[in-house]
Parts: sequence; structure tokens; C-alpha cells
Amino acid sequence: MTLTLVTFVGLTFAVLVMLALPLLRRQGGPVIRAAFDMQVYRDQLRELEKDLERGVVTAEQADAARLEIHRRLLAADTEARAAGAGQGALPGRRGRILTTVMLAILLPVLAFGLYGRLGSPGYPDRPHTERMAEMLGLSPDQAKALRTTAETMTKALSDGSGKQSDWVALGQTWQQLGDYTKALNAYDQAAEKGPLDAASWASMGEANVMASNGQVMPGAKEAFLKALAQDRNDPRSRYYLGMAAVQAGDAPRGIAIWRDLSQDSPPDAPWMRMLRSRIAQAAQEAGIPPMSVSPRHPLDSRPVETVALPSGSAPPPDQQAPSEEGFTPDQKAMVDSMIQRLKDRLATSPQDPEGWARLGKSLGVLKDYDGSVKAYATAVEQDSKNVGTRLDYGMALLTRAENTKSPSLPDAFYEQAKWMETNAPEEPGGLYLRALAAESRKQADAAIALWTKLSAVMPPDSPAYAMAQDRLKALGAR
Repeated sequence: MTLTLVTFVGLTFAVLVMLALPLLRRQGGPVIRAAFDMQVYRDQLRELEKDLERGVVTAEQADAARLEIHRRLLAADTEARAAGAGQGALPGRRGRILTTVMLAILLPVLAFGLYGRLGSPGYPDRPHTERMAEMLGLSPDQAKALRTTAETMTKALSDGSGKQSDWVALGQTWQQLGDYTKALNAYDQAAEKGPLDAASWASMGEANVMASNGQVMPGAKEAFLKALAQDRNDPRSRYYLGMAAVQAGDAPRGIAIWRDLSQDSPPDAPWMRMLRSRIAQAAQEAGIPPMSVSPRHPLDSRPVETVALPSGSAPPPDQQAPSEEGFTPDQKAMVDSMIQRLKDRLATSPQDPEGWARLGKSLGVLKDYDGSVKAYATAVEQDSKNVGTRLDYGMALLTRAENTKSPSLPDAFYEQAKWMETNAPEEPGGLYLRALAAESRKQADAAIALWTKLSAVMPPDSPAYAMAQDRLKALGAR
């Protein structure tokens, strides 16, 4: 309380000094300025006469300059007289001192009075640990006990010993306490003792993001990609990789990743409200409707596709509540209408492979995985040599298997992988399908060869490269 009072008095005194100095200072500014200007103009006249004598300027030039300087000199003299006359009406030194004294008395009295009425001078300050506990959703006792546990574990592991699980547990404890730098250090120690599981990689990436003030740095991105290499559906990794794309200026890809996560998440998942808000915000800032962006998994390195929508069909995304797919109600209704029109057209003119492919993509967005697979199957049947359609068909089969928790991949998936091997052996997407097919059939050597080949053709900073490298490590490749 004493320190608070001293600080209050000190600040009050500083404010009074700043207010008093202008009042007590002699008010001669305008006159002094005008007098200075007049002296400058007189010096200019003398310099002009010397220039004329030396022949630097002609007589005509000198007359013109002399006339301008005289005009300015007269204007400065008029300003000085006006300033002198105006200052005569200003308060004298006694009046200024009286005003200063009144401010010195009234300002502290009013300040103390307002604080005594509106503030809580007798209320003690809350300890930092107590405030942190409240922010983290812990009671003070829980936070204290957790911190004691973390410090005890840190001391026990200070010599670098301990199992990987010990370091992971320490990282989780510091992360729960909000000390993300210490959490990240613990996860780093755990990673040095061998590959982590998907959940630990995701926690490590999240700690990195929090320690970097919300920025998804390269280290965090690498951790999330390693998590997805082991668990393709990990929601944290997919969310933060979408955020990384948006932060890097690639809003369409970020929205595509988030929409892919949205369509794979239960409507009541705890992250859905935040995810919908992120999709709407990114779409608004980028000036694109969310529904115009095709969903993409972070490990899918293909370019994100956007679909042109009819102008004026729906208000901006911030003016309506988006659904779980990132659609506003009007946009969802419009998508349903577009899909129905496409179905009607294909019913009357079924020989349209591009139309069937578009239908397959649209149904996949709406989580109609069976309908999506059937549409792509028809597209492949009508245009069997189209590499892009084959790849989309294979991905649709894979997505359906993952979302329906199928214990195995369907024969059609292996057929697409075999077709890619025969007709497009160097296609990166085909290498991806073939590698997954080989792993699924326990053909480790073939999978290693395919993941190695995919790594060689993909940029080192691409998700597909990171996944291929992780799959090679998981398969024990050297």
C-alpha cells in the first residue's frame, strides 16, 4: 500500500510539473520569432547588395529580389506588432502563479476523491501465480501442486537421463502450466530419444506455436507433419497447418485444409466453433466464399482448386453463420441446388465424364462418400485414360475408407494404383497411391522404393516430402 501511495504521489507531481511549466514560462514566443525573421531579411538585403557588386546577379534580378525581401520584412514587422498587442491581454505573472497553485491543489484532491469512490484502495493485489491459474482453468492449489511436480521432474531429469515417456510427461506438465518454452525443451529431449507418437508430435508442435506467440514456425510445421504421417486424422495438426498456410499468405490453401478438417469432424466437436470462425475470417479477408475452395488434406500437395460462384448469390461470409462445412445457410442451399441441377443434367445426358467428376468432388465436400465414389467411378469408366480423374477416384476411395473406419482398402483402390504404375509411373500422385497400396499389402520393399522415389521428385518443404520421409523412417529405411 505504501509503494502504491508513493507511486501515486510521484505521478501526480510529474503531471503538475508538466502543466505548470507552460503557465510559468514567459510568453514571448511570437514576438521573438518575428524579430528573428526581420533580422534574417535584413541580412539577406546586405548579402544581395554584395552579390550585385560582385556581378553574381544582374540589376534587374537584384531589384526583383529586393522587392520580395522588403515585402517579407514588412509582413514580419506587422506580425511582431500584432503579437505584442495580443500579449498585453494575457494574464500577468501573478495570474499565472495563481492558476498553477489552484491546479496543484485541485488535481490531487479530485484524483484521490475519484479513486476513493470508484477504486478499491484496500483490496490486495492478486499474485501472478493465482492469475495464471485462473487463465489456465486451474485452482490456485492445483496450479501450485502442478508446478511443484514440474519442478521436481525437471530436477530429476536435469542430467539428461530418464525415459522418453518421462520427458513427454514433463513437456505436457509445463504445457498445462502455460510455460511453453520449457514444454518445448522437454519435447525436444524426448524426440532425441527416438520417434514420438502422433499425439506427442502434435503437442510439441502446439507448444512451439504458443511459444512463438501464435506463429506456426518451421519447427512446429515439421512436428505437425510428422504427427500426420502417423495419424492422418489428427485434428490439431490439420488445424495448425491450415493456420500456417493462412499466415504464409496462402488463404485458399488454409481454408481448404480447414474445410477438410471440418467435413471430417463431428458437428459437436469442441474445436468446430473456432474452426468455423477461422474459415469465415480467412475467407472474408481473402475476399472468397469458403464454398468456392475444394477441401484438401495437408498431406495432399496438389494445387487448391476454387470454383467460380454466381455473383450476388450470397452475402459476405461474416454476415451469416457458417455451417460445419464452412458454408452459410444460403451458400449451403445454393450448393445443394447446384448439385441437384448437375444430377438432373447427368440424368438426361449421362455421357459427361467431366460432369461426373465435378459431381464426385461436390458430393465429397458434403460428406456423401458413397455418392462421391460412385460418381468418380462413372467418370473413370467414361474416360479411363484421364490421370487426374483416376487420382481423384483413388483419393475418394481412400477418404471413404478412413471415414467409415473400414479395416481394409477396397479392390478399386488397388486397381487405380496398378493403373498408375502402368500408365503414369512418374506421376507424384500415382506414386503416393502406389506407396499406400504397397504398405497396405505389407510389401515393405516396394513401399520403401516408392516413398524414396516420391521424395526425390517433391520439394523438400512440401507436405508430401515430409510424409514420405516419415514413412521411410517408420519402415526402417536407411
